[in-house]
Amino acid sequence: MSQQKAIVERAELDDITLARAVPVFYDAAGPGFETDKVMPAGSRGTIMLVLQNGGYEVEFVRPFAALATVLEEEIFCSGPTAWCP
Repeated sequence: MSQQKAIVERAELDDITLARAVPVFYDAAGPGFETDKVMPAGSRGTIMLVLQNGGYEVEFVRPFAALATVLEEEIFCSGPTAWCP
């Protein structure tokens, strides 16, 4: 019996919760596009753009305002408010 990965369709403005930390590419309060900050696991954000490669550009406001490219395997869950069990 083979394990099949569930296909999840996400769209712009969907809320997500990170499964693991991801590097941010834009820090709104800091240096802008050149940043070495990381958005921690458990952070909630909103998908702003669905990329052709299966990734997402996600906007976060906490713990700091930033944008990050997030891959499907880096998403813990999604939903109307991204509060997941």
